[in-house]
Amino acid sequence: MPLFFDGSTEASRPARLPVRWRTHLWFHPFWPALSVLTALGGLGAALSSGHPTAAWVAILAAALFLLLHVDYHRTRCAQGMLCPGLVIAEAPRLIAVWTDLSFHPDSSHPAVKVLPVPRLPGAFPVGVGTRMAMVTLYREATLAGHWSDCVPAPACQANGLPAVHEELLRRIPETEWAALEAAVLKLPRPFKGGLVRCVAAPGRAFAQSQRLA
Repeated sequence: MPLFFDGSTEASRPARLPVRWRTHLWFHPFWPALSVLTALGGLGAALSSGHPTAAWVAILAAALFLLLHVDYHRTRCAQGMLCPGLVIAEAPRLIAVWTDLSFHPDSSHPAVKVLPVPRLPGAFPVGVGTRMAMVTLYREATLAGHWSDCVPAPACQANGLPAVHEELLRRIPETEWAALEAAVLKLPRPFKGGLVRCVAAPGRAFAQSQRLA
């Protein structure tokens, strides 16, 4: 699943995560706040200059951007790949995410993405070893048949209900949790953010994004 949804890819295990917008805005306030400020700025400029058309243009532009933002994140949470994540460090909190970068059904390109996640909902007091459900998008397809990078995000930053998170965790097979835990043991210390290529076990199949065209 690429960062921008073009209809040419699909996840073999889409997250199907319903977004709770209050939670989402708490963790991702920048673009919605910018849209509101743009609309207010345009309205203020129009009132001071006596040109109401400028106000409507600013308000419509901000509303359009906000609608695109909502649609993008709703689609991301619904269609993004559901991947296993593991808290591997605190202060700063780091989460390791297991995924398969291959988009070819007959190949595998497993990798671990380590990313800092400073904030989580209060209902998620997590320590090292805590399992996390992650929603992942991919980018920059290569000629070798795999994505060059992935962009995971904790599912609980879009929906903080513990019951929803537990259901997402149950949908991830134990083989992938075991693969993630084994890969974390081999990560260089001290942990740092980035993408680490892993070696696939013979005959092991993992959920992966697939190019449809």
